[in-house]
Amino acid sequence: DITERTQAETRLQERESKLKTLFEILPVGVSILDAERKISFTNSTLERILEVSREGLIRGDYVNRTYLRPDGTSMPAEEFASARAIKEERAVHNIETGVVKEDGNIIWTSVSAVPVTFPDWKVVVVTTDITERKRAEGALRDSEEKYRTLVENAAEAILIAQDGMLKFVNHAASEIIGYSEQELRSSPFLEFIHPDDRKMVGERYLRRLKGDMSLPRYMFRLMNKDGRIKWVEID
Repeated sequence: DITERTQAETRLQERESKLKTLFEILPVGVSILDAERKISFTNSTLERILEVSREGLIRGDYVNRTYLRPDGTSMPAEEFASARAIKEERAVHNIETGVVKEDGNIIWTSVSAVPVTFPDWKVVVVTTDITERKRAEGALRDSEEKYRTLVENAAEAILIAQDGMLKFVNHAASEIIGYSEQELRSSPFLEFIHPDDRKMVGERYLRRLKGDMSLPRYMFRLMNKDGRIKWVEID
């Protein structure tokens, strides 16, 4: 009588089918590595992320690609999440890894790996595509650098105040007021305004904070470090 064995095999097949279905619907790439760190199982999401077919992943077509650290330098194989998980015998999470494709384009991934002790499973690897996030971060850095260059080299004084304190001043502002940029930063901005003009400037500053952008340009006096008075016009 092989009824029980047949039932057990049926239940096992059902579990395996459920597991494969789960892997296929996951929005992250999943791969199972054997003792030689070769892929023995993967899901379709990893195929899409790495742009390598399932057969190619099993074959190891990705091995000869160049891999990068977050700073763009080459990442050696011993720094891969899977290699670290095996060596350190622990789960390794969110290792940013750049994958240089054959056409030179880079896929940025966040890789986590956990060692397991099954006979044919040694490491489970989860790969998330973060390429768009990295591109957005790069675009933001470029934008900030362009903004910083523009502001720092502007002929007009540019100051940023928060809670009444100067948080940023450019070189032109330092030249006009006569204090160093370091002296101006983290100082009350009203401190450098002529005493007779402080009330007026303070009131207009508060109105701006409340969202009143209808205020016209106006003039007031600054107290230079050497005691001289300078008239300035502000937007």
